Amino acid sequence: MLPVARYLKSSHILLGLKSGHLDEIDPEKDSASERQRLKRGVIEELADLFASVTFSPEPAILYPNITNRNGFAQRFHAAENKHSSAIGNGLAIPHVRSPDTRSLTLVIARSREGVWFDPPDGQPTHLFFGIAAPNWKDHDDAYLSFYRWIGTIFRNHGEWLPQALLDAETADEMISLLIKL
Repeated sequence: MLPVARYLKSSHILLGLKSGHLDEIDPEKDSASERQRLKRGVIEELADLFASVTFSPEPAILYPNITNRNGFAQRFHAAENKHSSAIGNGLAIPHVRSPDTRSLTLVIARSREGVWFDPPDGQPTHLFFGIAAPNWKDHDDAYLSFYRWIGTIFRNHGEWLPQALLDAETADEMISLLIKL
Protein backbone atom coordinates (compact mmCIF):
# COMPACT_ATOMS: atom_id res chain seq x y z
CA MET A 1 0.00 0.00 0.00
CA LEU A 2 1.29 3.44 -0.93
CA PRO A 3 1.68 6.12 1.75
CA VAL A 4 -0.80 8.38 -0.04
CA ALA A 5 -1.37 10.54 3.04
CA ARG A 6 2.36 11.35 3.08
CA TYR A 7 2.28 12.72 -0.46
CA LEU A 8 -1.22 14.19 -0.63
CA LYS A 9 -2.31 17.10 1.53
CA SER A 10 -5.44 19.21 1.27
CA SER A 11 -3.33 22.05 -0.18
CA HIS A 12 -2.49 19.71 -3.09
CA ILE A 13 -6.12 19.54 -4.20
CA LEU A 14 -7.92 22.01 -6.42
CA LEU A 15 -11.68 21.49 -6.11
CA GLY A 16 -12.72 23.63 -9.07
CA LEU A 17 -10.72 24.12 -12.24
CA LYS A 18 -11.46 27.50 -13.79
CA SER A 19 -9.97 26.78 -17.23
CA GLY A 20 -10.90 24.45 -20.04
CA HIS A 21 -14.68 24.64 -19.99
CA LEU A 22 -16.21 23.81 -23.35
CA ASP A 23 -18.58 26.77 -23.18
CA GLU A 24 -15.47 28.97 -23.56
CA ILE A 25 -14.96 27.85 -27.17
CA ASP A 26 -15.35 30.71 -29.62
CA PRO A 27 -17.58 29.35 -32.44
CA GLU A 28 -16.03 31.88 -34.83
CA LYS A 29 -12.59 30.26 -34.49
CA ASP A 30 -11.15 26.90 -35.54
CA SER A 31 -12.50 24.30 -33.12
CA ALA A 32 -9.24 22.30 -32.97
CA SER A 33 -7.18 25.35 -32.03
CA GLU A 34 -9.85 26.40 -29.53
CA ARG A 35 -9.72 22.96 -27.84
CA GLN A 36 -5.92 23.23 -27.65
CA ARG A 37 -6.28 26.68 -26.10
CA LEU A 38 -8.60 25.20 -23.45
CA LYS A 39 -6.11 22.41 -22.75
CA ARG A 40 -3.25 24.90 -22.40
CA GLY A 41 -5.32 26.78 -19.82
CA VAL A 42 -5.83 23.61 -17.79
CA ILE A 43 -2.10 22.80 -17.95
CA GLU A 44 -1.25 26.30 -16.71
CA GLU A 45 -3.70 25.92 -13.84
CA LEU A 46 -2.23 22.52 -12.93
CA ALA A 47 1.30 24.00 -13.12
CA ASP A 48 0.17 26.68 -10.65
CA LEU A 49 -1.18 23.98 -8.33
CA PHE A 50 2.13 22.08 -8.48
CA ALA A 51 3.99 25.36 -7.87
CA SER A 52 1.91 26.04 -4.74
CA VAL A 53 3.13 22.84 -3.07
CA THR A 54 5.92 23.21 -0.53
CA PHE A 55 8.73 20.81 0.28
CA SER A 56 10.24 20.33 3.73
CA PRO A 57 13.62 18.60 3.71
CA GLU A 58 13.97 19.31 7.41
CA PRO A 59 11.47 20.29 10.12
CA ALA A 60 10.23 23.87 10.18
CA ILE A 61 11.82 24.78 6.82
CA LEU A 62 9.55 25.00 3.78
CA TYR A 63 10.71 25.50 0.22
CA PRO A 64 8.64 25.76 -2.94
CA ASN A 65 8.66 22.32 -4.53
CA ILE A 66 8.91 23.83 -8.01
CA THR A 67 12.07 25.86 -8.39
CA ASN A 68 11.19 27.40 -11.77
CA ARG A 69 7.45 27.54 -12.44
CA ASN A 70 7.80 28.64 -16.08
CA GLY A 71 10.37 25.96 -16.89
CA PHE A 72 8.18 23.38 -15.19
CA ALA A 73 5.12 24.54 -17.16
CA GLN A 74 7.07 24.32 -20.45
CA ARG A 75 8.07 20.73 -19.69
CA PHE A 76 4.50 19.97 -18.68
CA HIS A 77 3.21 21.38 -22.00
CA ALA A 78 5.82 19.43 -23.93
CA ALA A 79 4.86 16.17 -22.20
CA GLU A 80 1.17 16.75 -22.97
CA ASN A 81 1.93 17.68 -26.58
CA LYS A 82 3.70 14.34 -27.08
CA HIS A 83 0.76 12.34 -25.76
CA SER A 84 -2.38 13.37 -23.94
CA SER A 85 -2.57 12.07 -20.39
CA ALA A 86 -6.38 11.95 -20.57
CA ILE A 87 -7.31 8.28 -20.48
CA GLY A 88 -11.06 8.64 -20.91
CA ASN A 89 -14.01 8.09 -18.61
CA GLY A 90 -13.45 11.57 -17.20
CA LEU A 91 -9.93 10.85 -15.91
CA ALA A 92 -6.48 12.23 -16.74
CA ILE A 93 -3.11 11.40 -15.19
CA PRO A 94 -0.82 14.25 -16.22
CA HIS A 95 2.73 13.44 -15.26
CA VAL A 96 6.08 15.07 -15.82
CA ARG A 97 9.67 14.61 -14.76
CA SER A 98 11.43 17.90 -14.42
CA PRO A 99 14.70 19.26 -13.06
CA ASP A 100 12.52 22.08 -11.72
CA THR A 101 10.91 19.70 -9.20
CA ARG A 102 12.55 19.09 -5.80
CA SER A 103 10.57 16.01 -4.73
CA LEU A 104 7.87 13.62 -5.84
CA THR A 105 4.55 15.48 -5.80
CA LEU A 106 0.99 14.29 -6.18
CA VAL A 107 -1.86 16.75 -6.86
CA ILE A 108 -5.53 16.38 -7.70
CA ALA A 109 -7.72 18.81 -9.59
CA ARG A 110 -11.36 18.44 -10.34
CA SER A 111 -14.05 19.98 -12.49
CA ARG A 112 -17.57 18.85 -11.75
CA GLU A 113 -18.72 20.29 -15.09
CA GLY A 114 -15.84 18.71 -17.00
CA VAL A 115 -13.14 20.35 -19.12
CA TRP A 116 -11.50 19.65 -22.45
CA PHE A 117 -8.20 17.76 -22.14
CA ASP A 118 -7.96 15.88 -25.45
CA PRO A 119 -9.51 12.61 -24.19
CA PRO A 120 -9.57 9.50 -26.40
CA ASP A 121 -13.32 9.06 -25.85
CA GLY A 122 -14.10 12.71 -26.69
CA GLN A 123 -15.84 13.21 -23.34
CA PRO A 124 -15.03 15.98 -20.83
CA THR A 125 -12.39 15.28 -18.19
CA HIS A 126 -13.46 15.69 -14.57
CA LEU A 127 -10.59 14.35 -12.45
CA PHE A 128 -6.86 15.03 -12.80
CA PHE A 129 -4.33 13.06 -10.78
CA GLY A 130 -1.05 14.87 -11.41
CA ILE A 131 2.39 13.47 -10.69
CA ALA A 132 5.63 15.46 -10.83
CA ALA A 133 9.05 14.17 -9.98
CA PRO A 134 12.67 15.23 -10.34
CA ASN A 135 14.77 13.54 -13.00
CA TRP A 136 16.69 11.63 -10.33
CA LYS A 137 16.70 7.85 -10.66
CA ASP A 138 15.93 7.32 -6.96
CA HIS A 139 12.39 8.63 -7.62
CA ASP A 140 11.63 6.09 -10.38
CA ASP A 141 10.00 3.46 -8.17
CA ALA A 142 7.73 5.90 -6.32
CA TYR A 143 6.84 7.75 -9.54
CA LEU A 144 5.81 4.54 -11.29
CA SER A 145 4.11 3.21 -8.15
CA PHE A 146 1.83 6.25 -8.01
CA TYR A 147 1.01 5.92 -11.67
CA ARG A 148 0.12 2.24 -11.19
CA TRP A 149 -1.81 3.00 -7.99
CA ILE A 150 -4.01 5.55 -9.77
CA GLY A 151 -4.75 3.12 -12.59
CA THR A 152 -5.47 0.30 -10.17
CA ILE A 153 -7.86 2.22 -7.91
CA PHE A 154 -9.93 3.35 -10.88
CA ARG A 155 -9.91 -0.10 -12.45
CA ASN A 156 -10.93 -1.74 -9.16
CA HIS A 157 -13.33 0.95 -7.94
CA GLY A 158 -14.36 2.55 -11.23
CA GLU A 159 -18.07 2.23 -10.62
CA TRP A 160 -18.33 4.47 -7.56
CA LEU A 161 -14.96 6.16 -7.01
CA PRO A 162 -15.13 8.90 -9.68
CA GLN A 163 -18.60 9.91 -8.52
CA ALA A 164 -17.56 9.87 -4.86
CA LEU A 165 -14.60 12.16 -5.65
CA LEU A 166 -16.85 14.49 -7.64
CA ASP A 167 -19.39 14.55 -4.79
CA ALA A 168 -16.80 15.24 -2.07
CA GLU A 169 -17.34 18.64 -0.52
CA THR A 170 -13.78 19.17 0.77
CA ALA A 171 -10.21 18.23 -0.08
CA ASP A 172 -9.95 16.34 3.21
CA GLU A 173 -13.00 14.28 2.26
CA MET A 174 -11.30 13.34 -1.02
CA ILE A 175 -8.11 12.36 0.80
CA SER A 176 -10.09 10.27 3.28
CA LEU A 177 -11.70 8.35 0.41
CA LEU A 178 -8.35 7.70 -1.25
CA ILE A 179 -6.35 6.58 1.77
CA LYS A 180 -8.92 3.87 2.49
CA LEU A 181 -8.34 2.20 -0.90
